[in-house]
Amino acid sequence: YLIAKHFFDSGYTDVGLIMGPSNRLEANYRKNGFMDFINSNRSINLKWIYSGDYSTKSGHYAFKDYLQENINNIAIFSCNDSMAFGFMKEAIECGLSIPEDIKIAGYDNLPMCKDINPSLSSIKTDYKLLGRQVINSIINLKPDEVEQIGNFNLVPVELIKRNSTHV
Repeated sequence: YLIAKHFFDSGYTDVGLIMGPSNRLEANYRKNGFMDFINSNRSINLKWIYSGDYSTKSGHYAFKDYLQENINNIAIFSCNDSMAFGFMKEAIECGLSIPEDIKIAGYDNLPMCKDINPSLSSIKTDYKLLGRQVINSIINLKPDEVEQIGNFNLVPVELIKRNSTHV
């Protein structure tokens, strides 16, 4: 949601999405957050979607698909940083400029986001807070809940804006 809003607030009305694996809950939450903003705002257009698997190689394939679709000048949300890195590498090797030709943002805010050129805008999760919540959930687990398959925790996230989305 934060990235779609950032794209819109920055004047980008045509967007694309590199989704994560559909069998991963967090990938669906990331995609759904992005789509929630788009679906609530008629002035922003989803022009392209690619189904990835979180790997850098998937980002390479996403770029090849992007080229085949003959789309120009859009802002892309990648559901993780690794796919964004792969996409960016292919785009730059093809002679495109980021963010002038394509804007892109990822998710996870990996340390490498600030070290690559251009630096990658990304969503940062407070993993220390998430870890504390998980530990508290385990500590407070009742004996009859030991067989519980999963646990759901929400923590605040923030968009770290970098050069990949700013001209």
